[in-house]
Order: sequence, then C-alpha cells, then structure tokens
Amino acid sequence: MADSLSFYAIKRKVGQEVIDDFADVVDAERLALADATFDFDHDDDLTAPFTARLYIWDGEPKPPAWLGFLQEGFGDEVDVPDTTQSRALLIVKFKYRVERMYAIPFGGGRFQIRKEIIDRGYGIRVALNSVYAGDGAVNELTSAPRIRQVESKTVAANTMRTSRQSNRTTTFSQFELDPEADQLAGVTGQPADTHWATRVRGTDSVRIGRQGIRFAELGTLCRDIARFHERKDYECRFEFVDRFTNVTDTHQVEVLSKRVIESLADTPDAWALAVPEIQDFDAVSSYLISTPGREALHVADATIGALVDHLGSAEAMSAAAAKLRIESQDAGGVTINQWPLLACLDGQLTADDGTTTLFEAGSFYNIEFDYLVNLNHEVDQIPFSDVSLPPSVRHEVNGELKEIDEGTYNELAAAPADRFLLDKKTVTIPGRTSAVEVCDVLTTDRDLIHVKRKFSSSSLSHLFGEGYVSSELLIDSSEYRTAIRDKIGAADPDFQGLFPVDDFVASQWKVVYAIIGDWSNNADGQPASASAKLPFFSKVNLLNHTKRLRRFGFQVELARIPLQDP
Repeated sequence: MADSLSFYAIKRKVGQEVIDDFADVVDAERLALADATFDFDHDDDLTAPFTARLYIWDGEPKPPAWLGFLQEGFGDEVDVPDTTQSRALLIVKFKYRVERMYAIPFGGGRFQIRKEIIDRGYGIRVALNSVYAGDGAVNELTSAPRIRQVESKTVAANTMRTSRQSNRTTTFSQFELDPEADQLAGVTGQPADTHWATRVRGTDSVRIGRQGIRFAELGTLCRDIARFHERKDYECRFEFVDRFTNVTDTHQVEVLSKRVIESLADTPDAWALAVPEIQDFDAVSSYLISTPGREALHVADATIGALVDHLGSAEAMSAAAAKLRIESQDAGGVTINQWPLLACLDGQLTADDGTTTLFEAGSFYNIEFDYLVNLNHEVDQIPFSDVSLPPSVRHEVNGELKEIDEGTYNELAAAPADRFLLDKKTVTIPGRTSAVEVCDVLTTDRDLIHVKRKFSSSSLSHLFGEGYVSSELLIDSSEYRTAIRDKIGAADPDFQGLFPVDDFVASQWKVVYAIIGDWSNNADGQPASASAKLPFFSKVNLLNHTKRLRRFGFQVELARIPLQDP
C-alpha cells in the first residue's frame, strides 16, 4: 500500500506522433538503460481494469558530495558508505471515455518521462475540481476553507515563482494571488470528499494523499482523476484559469514551433530563459547547457544572453535550439534534472492579424478572446502624454547606423530649462535594500518621466516596476522626499521645491512611461496603439501598475518616442 502517489497525464498525441504505447512515454536512450521491466494486467469485478508497465533504473553507488571536504580535514580515515538512488516509473493504461495513460514516478522516476508529452497544468484543474466539488455558491461571502498552499508564476523583468503555505487549511483568497498579474502554477488542499483523498496537490502533475492506497485500486483512482479533470466546478470561482488554453492541433504546433526558432534568431531579447519549476538551491549549484559541436557551458544562472555569447550569435543559437539541453547540477557535478532548451523559454508570438500565442515551458497557449479584447481596450484607454520629447536619432558607427544609449537620450530629453535630469541620480533611504531611481527626467509640471527602449517584456516590466516603486515611496516616505531634495540640491530651487517634506499630493503628479522604439503602424502609416506594440505580459503589468498608481491618486500616461535615421 502507499500513502501518496503522483500522477502525470500523458498527451495522446504530440505533433504527428501518437502516444499509445508504454515505451512512448520514456525517451529511447533512457529506455535502453532500464535495468528491469515488468508488465501487469488487472481485470476483476471489484475495481476498474487497467494495464501497467514498470520500468526500474538502478542507481549508481556514489560517495556523498560532501565527503571530499571532510577528508581534507580528517583524511581518508573518514569512510562513509556510498549512496544510491534508484528510479522507477509505473505507467498505467486505462479507459475513461477514451484510452488514457498516466505515469506514476518513484524516487527520481519523473526525470525519465519525456517532457514534451506531459499534459501541462493538468493537475491544477484536478485539484480545484476535487477541492470545490459541487461548489456553485459563488455568491456566498466566503468559500470552504480547504486550501493549504498556492504556487504562482509572475512573468516580469524576472520570472518569479512563489509558493505560499498556510499553517492550516483556509480560503483561497487568503493567499492574495492577483489573477491580473499572476498565473496559478499549483494548489494544494483538502478535497470535498475526504474519503477519496485527504490531500491533493495539483501542478502539472496531481499528487493524491490517502492512507492505504492499494495497487489494485489504480484503475479506479486513475478514472477518478480523469473525471475530476473534466468537471467544471472550478469555473465558479476560478474562471481566470481558462484565460490560457493549450494549443493541441498538431499542424499548428509545428508551425508555431518553427516560428519560435526563427524568433530566437531575429529577436532573442524577446525571450526569457526560465527552467519550468521551482529550484531547490540547497541542492542546485550550477547549470550546464550542452551545445553540440563545442564545449558545454557552465553557468550560475542560465540566460539567453549567456547562451548567445557562448555560441557567438543569436543565429547560431537558433540553429542549434532544438538540440540544446539544460541540466541542473549539484556541487559534485551530478545531474539533478534536465530539460530541452525549448521547454525553458517564456515568450510570445504575434501573427499579422494580431493573434497572440504564448509559449511557456514547451507548450503553446491561446489567450481567451474576450479577456484579450478587454485587456487591449483598457491598455488603449491609458492616454498618451502631450509632453514634448525628442525622437531618438540613430548615428553612424563604422558605417552602420546605431541607436544612441538611454543615458545619452535622457540628457537630450532633459536639455530644456523646464526639465531636470535625474537619470542615474539614485536615492538610498533606510529600510530599502537597493537604491531607487526617482525618474529619468523631471519637469516643472510635475511629470515623472521614466524612459526605456525596446518592446521586450523584460525591459518594459523593469520600466513599469521602476515607476511604481518610486511613486509609492513618494506617497509613503518623507525620508525619500527629503533625500530627493538633497539630491537635486539648493542650486535648483524650482525643482527642489516640487517635493514637499510633508503633505505630498499625488493627484498633482503624472507618471509618464516613455518607450523608445518603432511606433509605426505599417497598416495605415499612423502611430501604433499601445496594445498593438506591447507584448502580452507587458500589457498585463502596465495595466496592473496603472491601476495601483491611480488608486494612490497619480495620473498615468504613455509617451511614444520614435526612432529616426539621421
């Protein structure tokens, strides 16, 4: 018997490949290394029928990674037995409406599953449906207190993965997940039917906790999980989960995959590299990126920039992308986990008709139409500023036109007498772990102008966050306002006097997000709208920060800064 088991739902088809055999679940190379294989067929009148195959990989005995350090001090007399971690993977085939397969790992068995065939996010719906089974009373003041842990992912300047845990079961709202900015990545709670399970955790996989799970019950348990996945109970309270739907059409996936490879060559800055799960940094020491035809790259943090530098160009990275793999390693160089590069990319593709497709952890997602329409509408309601800012004029370097850097542009933008340059004039106050940039350019009309070039998600997320942090401190901290006055200095009383030590009035101020880039609209020659130019997650972050700033009383505006040739 077992007290808990994890189940990974296996896709029935990936590309043109039909996944219908046990051997299809494991990579061919790893399959060949299996030390033992067992088949099982269960069919009786008491539980649901199923067939299963068990693969076992014997662990290789190795000394603990810390042994060498101790032997430096105590010598070879310190003798610790080698450690071994065997791996096993049980694959269950059963029928619920159609024939399905789940993979149940033991030890490190989950690393043997082919990453691309896992049905991503499957466990989240199973968990929510089992926890809120039969819950249709969304008009009640509170929902049943059955949630214990919530995991989220926020794509911004850095992809942030967060896990929050309560000391006892409570309501989902207590975890303060913001559905406008955060993606639900996992949830743990108590099912409504505690006889079925006492605890369920849903991420990509679903983990069922219940004392005394018998092997013969696997067919019935798998059917229960499949049934919970197809229920719609979660929709009453968690409609935001369906904002992103997995693209499953094989032809469309193939077309989109080719476009990702092309985009890596054309616009590498538009992509973020993030391994697709929370890391245990007590175990993970470094990352290794295997690059065909050359020495592997060892890095503390795996980034697109590091990979481009190592391979020599974005084009070289794009050409090798399908073969590149990332490994997390411990201090002894032992592989903990590994992923294809394409399973570690976050980004988006935008078609000529404006259709946006997200790419995360190796899967494509369409955005729910009504949600995207409403998001675009709200973003386009943010007014464009009438503050006069110069264009960014390219200059010639060694026969090529180059864009001027942000610092040079900010100096030009701050040249008029009613402007003051605050770029790089950071302020430090007690209680803040890092310096804060008030803005790049300040005007006597109380415009706080923050400037960034390019339309990449990471660059824009940094811009929006920078503007928000500075503005929040202006509201909350007299120390911050005093520090700004000191930074400006008494030689510029017109600008220094804009920041009162007491009684700061946010409604007198504008936060202006100024973006340098190609704002042209090829369709009609007019400047493009914000919703047409900004990446999806940048629009989400912009709207989220705008709403919060407006609650403080600030006005928020955008500014287009066009690129021009000399």
